[in-house]
Amino acid sequence: MSVQDGRKLQLQVGDGNAPVEGFSTIGSLQVSALDVRLEPHDASHAGSGPWRKLHAVGGQRHVRVEGDGLFANEAAEALLRSYALGGVRANYVLRFGNGEVLVDGNAILDYLDFMVGPEKALT
Repeated sequence: MSVQDGRKLQLQVGDGNAPVEGFSTIGSLQVSALDVRLEPHDASHAGSGPWRKLHAVGGQRHVRVEGDGLFANEAAEALLRSYALGGVRANYVLRFGNGEVLVDGNAILDYLDFMVGPEKALT
């Protein structure tokens, strides 16, 4: 992976079609905070003794992104808002400006916050 400006990302969402899923660009994002963490699956049992047994490939990945950005268009904004309000599970991709993938996966968007300054109007 080449050196990238880690603050400028592109968000894409999958259309859910099989066998080949298409991805649409929702918008671009100037990231102010990015948190990626893995909670490993604990497979400890009574015979494990004092040690925890963790599965190497199991667990849950959590991604939290904060930043300012622009939607690609009104349809992209409406789609993301409907996914957040409906608890829709979809495939998401966060890409650097050159197309390299930072993080991707199947997720539920559980928080979406719109902030509008005094010079902008949300219609």
